[in-house]
Amino acid sequence: MIGSGSTQEIKDTMAALNQEVMQIGQSMHNQPGDGAAGPSPGGEGDSSADSSASKVVMM
Repeated sequence: MIGSGSTQEIKDTMAALNQEVMQIGQSMHNQPGDGAAGPSPGGEGDSSADSSASKVVMM
């Protein structure tokens, strides 16, 4: 059971966790890609995603 004083502690902990997750995301975004995290630019995955996106826009 969670005590009455725990609500603020949980909110504070969640805020700190969210900040750390954002920092990790920014760090990952700013690193040069080596293709390990997903399809490389110009690869098969990107071209199919781009063509399907343009089809949706044209309709």
